[in-house]
Amino acid sequence: MAQPVPGALVLNIGDMVEKWTAGRYTSTLHRVLPSPPNRSRISVPFFYEPNALACIRPLQLPARAPPTVTTSDYYAREVMYIEHLYSKVSSNFDFQVGVEE
Repeated sequence: MAQPVPGALVLNIGDMVEKWTAGRYTSTLHRVLPSPPNRSRISVPFFYEPNALACIRPLQLPARAPPTVTTSDYYAREVMYIEHLYSKVSSNFDFQVGVEE
């Protein structure tokens, strides 16, 4: 959780940036908690997503990448963005696509 810093702007990095950087930058769990009473905060969510059929794979990293960068199968495997989005939505919400009751 980001601690409030007066005048600060906080940016959450999403899943695709984590994938593109092979884990060098990690995705942030996107949650906004209510402000304390008598305090104000402005939250302006903006999501910029790739084309549904875009093939997502890690970008080439510098030769001396930090030790936190992993070469795990998750980062090495290419994924079509729509597959990632479907996986994310189907695991976050209680519904099934294409199933009639």
